[in-house]
Amino acid sequence: MDALAAAIRSNVGTTELQVEARLNPNPTPPSIDVFPADPFTEVTAFSRVSRDVFLTVRVRVNGDQTAEQDMLLAMMGPSDDGDWLEDVFADDPTLNGKCQEASVAEGPSGFRQYDLGQGGYLGCEWRVRVIV
Repeated sequence: MDALAAAIRSNVGTTELQVEARLNPNPTPPSIDVFPADPFTEVTAFSRVSRDVFLTVRVRVNGDQTAEQDMLLAMMGPSDDGDWLEDVFADDPTLNGKCQEASVAEGPSGFRQYDLGQGGYLGCEWRVRVIV
């Protein structure tokens, strides 16, 4: 999670975006957090747990709804180069040697509403496969 968050930080190139390598219950949007997905692992043939783990990358925003939705849409893509999270893995799918390979497994989701007890946040998620 630390290596993925570091790769995201270096790729987004802005200090206005809070990026946390753990589940962040109190974000300062715009915010990205990285945490274990559900399910975290998959069972393969013969009931063996694979060496792959899955992480959720979640983006949350609030404030000016039009501008924030535009930010989410830009991150969700698609663009000529794919979505922004795929770009994180394009240059270094090993996350600086911390894993064998990381890639987007699913996503982005559509818009989701997150209510964390302090008001609502709009966001979306990706599911990332990490081969350790």
